[in-house]
Amino acid sequence: MMNEAHLETSLTFAPPGAIAPHSKPLLDADTFRDEHEHFIISDPILASRLKKLAMQEMSLAKVLIGSASNKDSVEFFWIDVKKAKKEIAKLQKLMSQRWVELLFEFEMKRNSNNGSVLTSDMSQEAASLEKFLQLRRFLLNGLHPNVLKKKKRSILLFHHLDANAPRTQ
Repeated sequence: MMNEAHLETSLTFAPPGAIAPHSKPLLDADTFRDEHEHFIISDPILASRLKKLAMQEMSLAKVLIGSASNKDSVEFFWIDVKKAKKEIAKLQKLMSQRWVELLFEFEMKRNSNNGSVLTSDMSQEAASLEKFLQLRRFLLNGLHPNVLKKKKRSILLFHHLDANAPRTQ
C-alpha cells in the first residue's frame, strides 16, 4: 500500500465531486498515471513549504481512491482553483521563491566548476531545475482558464507523505 502513487507527496487536479461522499472512487490508476492530472513532488524543500501552505490555507477532505472493488479513503488538502485567488497567489509566490533558490544553487555550483555547465558535477542541480519546470508546466496547464472551462477538474488536491499518509502498524 505504501508504494501506491496516491501516497506520495503530490498534487492532483480533480473534479469537484472528488471531495464529496461517494459510493464509487473518482480517482484511480488512470488519474495517477496522467501527467496532466497528477504530479509527484520530489523536492523535499518545496514539499515542506507546500505542506506549510496547505496547513494554513487549504481544507482537508477524504477522497475515495482505487476501483469499485478495492477502494481506500485517503486524506488530501484541497482548494477550488476557480475560487481560491488568495491561495493561488500564495502558491505562485512560493513557487517563485523556490525557483530563485534553485537557480542560485545551480549558479553557485557552476561557479565552483570554473563556470562550466557541461560537467557531470552539475547533474543534480540541472535535474532539480528540470523537475521544477515540469511542475511549473503541470500547474500552468491545470490552472489555465481555458482548461478550467473545458475540463471539470477545478479542485487541486495536495497530498503530503508526512501529513496525510496513513500510518502503518
